[in-house]
Amino acid sequence: MVTTGRRDQTVRTAFRDSVVWFYQDVATRIGEQQMKRYLTQFNYGNQDISGGIDRFWLGSSLRISAEEQVAFLMKFYRGELGYRRGQ
Repeated sequence: MVTTGRRDQTVRTAFRDSVVWFYQDVATRIGEQQMKRYLTQFNYGNQDISGGIDRFWLGSSLRISAEEQVAFLMKFYRGELGYRRGQ
């Protein structure tokens, strides 16, 4: 759970409510180097985070086609990304 001056959120509630600040906080905690490694490992879109660690996915530098997104989500759903739950 991430707690700030805003209402407490879990990943589940942040996803459900599209709580951008929650994901900005998570991305900042992950850091630029590790985020770039993840995007490269997952072959996610153009893997460009130059738009800033707290906003690269918000209509900024990261680009991914609908087909690429569906392929990624299918791999995620099938557990084919190289990570197990809880890692």
